[in-house]
Amino acid sequence: MRPYYSLLDEPWLAAVTLTGEHISCGIRQILQQAHTMRALTDASPLVEYGLYRLLCVLLMDALRPQELEDLEELLDKGQFDAETLERYYKQCEREGCIFDLFDPERPFLQAPYRPEWDKAPKPVRVLDVTIPSGNNHTHFDHRENENISFSYAQAARLLPSVQLFCTVGAQDYRPGPNGAPPYYALLQGDNLFETLVLSMINLDTVRGQFDRPPALWRSTIEIEPKRVVPETSWLYGMLFPARRVLLLPDKQTQTVSSVYFSQGMNYIAAQNWTDPHVTYRFHDEGRFAWRPNQERPVWRNLDTLLRNDKKSRPRTLEQFTALRPEKRYASVTLYGVQTDRSRYVDIMRYDLEIPTAALRHPYAAALVEASIKLSEELASVLRASLTHEDIPPAVTSEAEQAYYDDCERRMWQMCGEIPADTDADLQPLLLEWVEGITQSARQQYAKAIGRISLRGAALIAVTQRQGLLMAKIHKIRKEYGLCRNSKNN
Repeated sequence: MRPYYSLLDEPWLAAVTLTGEHISCGIRQILQQAHTMRALTDASPLVEYGLYRLLCVLLMDALRPQELEDLEELLDKGQFDAETLERYYKQCEREGCIFDLFDPERPFLQAPYRPEWDKAPKPVRVLDVTIPSGNNHTHFDHRENENISFSYAQAARLLPSVQLFCTVGAQDYRPGPNGAPPYYALLQGDNLFETLVLSMINLDTVRGQFDRPPALWRSTIEIEPKRVVPETSWLYGMLFPARRVLLLPDKQTQTVSSVYFSQGMNYIAAQNWTDPHVTYRFHDEGRFAWRPNQERPVWRNLDTLLRNDKKSRPRTLEQFTALRPEKRYASVTLYGVQTDRSRYVDIMRYDLEIPTAALRHPYAAALVEASIKLSEELASVLRASLTHEDIPPAVTSEAEQAYYDDCERRMWQMCGEIPADTDADLQPLLLEWVEGITQSARQQYAKAIGRISLRGAALIAVTQRQGLLMAKIHKIRKEYGLCRNSKNN
């Protein structure tokens, strides 16, 4: 007899309450009591975001807020209506979706067994990118992975993230509507209920179909490997089955150690998909999702998050100031993983506090963009000034990193000083930025030179290279009118 595991009621979701208690519960309880909970939790940032997204899609399907005012009213109520959600669960059950992890024909968030596609089972570790295997490095998990098995709850928690953070597959099949995994932005509320509502959008802003096809667990579409999909709906696209997955449970141990896992469907119209949690950059070549990059920290892309052109920053962030006008800061968590083709490079999670004045001001993004550009230009010259055979590369790298660290601190300080008045002139903040970064560059150069001992020709050569930095500083300060009363700058 097959095992039965109801995701509505089994304790598979981990959360922390407002009083700090760590609990586990099913979908029904987590939503009924969301106003008493602080957040969902998981050791893996990717799994954590995947669970938030699953609940977001479920709520969008169940509640269907038509206008922004509907989300405002929902926030004012302070909790989800249990009767409305029960009606939704029963409707799903009438359609054949009983939220059973191991249902033979409708396994939740999976594809039912088909002998023509599901050939050889794979170790369950393929679902968890934090476990090293193949080309992937170790991130959070240092266990030996030959005989890994997961509890039913652990396996279930992995299912959403499998679709959201998969890499480019063989033969260049896309991972999903977003392509290579982007940064996903989650607005944090004062409790789990608020966070989930802030992750939703109103249907008036959805381009194209909303529910045809329906959400993955209500859909009867066969997940055919490598099938080309030219269009999708909002509900289906949010958890698009880019991978074909089927858990193989061991009823005796109540664990999962193997899984059918293969290429899923191939969505080919990325430019037609706009993800409500994703930030986009626009270039001559087209639109590109903001993706994690170890070489370019989050703050150096902050201008895109602030750009209020109704197409760059996430839709959820776009609507935040209307939903929460009293808030001075938007608490945003970024979830992402940097990939290189089929390889996972690094998993990332960042908590940001973005001043709402910066979200509202029409020129805040331009201010931040100009400031980032100046800091990068100066960093390049600082590095060149400290590049010499007699200067250890580590000294140069540490000076540049210290300079950038100071720039990051100054950036958040500057954003916090953007006036609430949307007509206010931001030029004084830019001038203050120029003063600060030029001073920081000089200081880091001096500290670097002070760490090494130079004599004779080497001292002369390095001193001459200092002129590169001083010339750049003088040029920047002159451009912004900061040299009139100074002979030394």
